[in-house]
Amino acid sequence: MRGISKAIQRGPQQVKNIIHRNNQERDLDFKSLEDNVNKIQVQVKNLLSDSDKFKKTIENMMKHQEELGKAILELYKPISSSDTQNFSSNHSANESVPADTRKIDIYLEKTRLMKEQILPYLQNVNIHVIEPMTKYQEIINSVKLVLKKRSHKALDYDRHKDSLDKLNNKQSRSLDEERKLNKTREAFTTAELEFKTYDDQLKQQLPSFFECSASLYDSSLITFYSIQKDVYHVLYAYFYETANECGLNLNTDIIAQYESNNCAALLEDSKVDSLNRLLTVSHSGITPSASISSMNQAGSTGISSSSSFDVSRRTSIGRNDTLPSYEDVANRRASYGATFSSKPTIPQKPVIPPKPAIPPKPAIQYVVALYDFNAQNSGDISFKRGDRIEIVKRTDNSNEWWTGKINGKVGQFPGNYVQ
Repeated sequence: MRGISKAIQRGPQQVKNIIHRNNQERDLDFKSLEDNVNKIQVQVKNLLSDSDKFKKTIENMMKHQEELGKAILELYKPISSSDTQNFSSNHSANESVPADTRKIDIYLEKTRLMKEQILPYLQNVNIHVIEPMTKYQEIINSVKLVLKKRSHKALDYDRHKDSLDKLNNKQSRSLDEERKLNKTREAFTTAELEFKTYDDQLKQQLPSFFECSASLYDSSLITFYSIQKDVYHVLYAYFYETANECGLNLNTDIIAQYESNNCAALLEDSKVDSLNRLLTVSHSGITPSASISSMNQAGSTGISSSSSFDVSRRTSIGRNDTLPSYEDVANRRASYGATFSSKPTIPQKPVIPPKPAIPPKPAIQYVVALYDFNAQNSGDISFKRGDRIEIVKRTDNSNEWWTGKINGKVGQFPGNYVQ
């Protein structure tokens, strides 16, 4: 409660200082010190934010690299399983699969080693940058509280000084005014002493505080820069080693490497068919011979051979073949759709019940005021003679109070004042 009363007492003086711009020359030197504190606070906040973002970004990146390698390894598992390799008509396509999985193993191992080497650097970011700057931010907040206290003492000083000047300027004073003058003089002396104490101490201590702040901030910033440089160096070294061990030349265009490795040869007809059969076997759990026999069996039971997905059709698909037109697909669907004579039953629509009848709105009734009436309570309405009042609620007895609406306000009024 004491703080609230003080704030109320200082309010008028704050408004006076804003309007008349009082004591700007007195606080001119101190204003530069206060601006410097605010500048340091912003710098520390930005360094804390940047260092925390860097630390979390590197951690998320390493986690993503590890998850990416594991996901690719899972994609290769159906192709590289030992059960499916026996069914390939061309072993050269399967021979590249173990080599690819070996590259993924290299990638995962390098990612693990890279993570082990980078983690100490991230711990240093936390120890040498984030923790010191967090504690330093708390110190800055305490300095800001002292600055706020000093501004309050300045308001008290100005407030008591104005009161004292008004009493001193009076030519004649009564006994009560003399007592008030003495009391105001004592309050002014106390306020002046407190303001001078805060003002002198801050002007003496803040320059040394700025020197220590610059030293601490610069050292933390340089440490953060050095850690970033070391982390980037480790990332580059491990990525370069991974690329070399996996046969990727970083100095060559990726399209040129694709063409030089003859990757297009892997998309020949026989190898595409081999890959398709491997994927089919891996996911369905049946042998290619069983798959082919089941398809031939289906063709002999009524489904035309031209519409079935036979192996001869699949092996004829090449890179330069075009997709079938929409008309061809429609004709094929019509050819084997005719074998199914029974049509699906059409479900009956539910009976929609009729909409309920909307009751008519009651007619609005108006009455005309016979006399003037002024509201006696907060729930009453006022009107003049001749005003039209909308009836909200009424009784059969005109000597009772009714409820009406006029000028957008709803309230009660005596029923014998209207007709």
